[in-house]
Amino acid sequence: MWWVFAAAFFLFGLFDVWKPLAPAKLRRLPGGFGVVADDVIAGITSCAVLQLGLWGLRSAGIVH
Repeated sequence: MWWVFAAAFFLFGLFDVWKPLAPAKLRRLPGGFGVVADDVIAGITSCAVLQLGLWGLRSAGIVH
């Protein structure tokens, strides 16, 4: 299922640029912590969306 890796890569890039859940205060953390925290939130968000999408596809019988 190579397309799952492609979807994960796309979702991470989308959420890393869009930043729907990263508050502005988080990006102002000292040093590189703001950048790392922003990437961690993007990763967690993309993982959650990917898992929800896979669950939906499995429930619909599209993916096994």
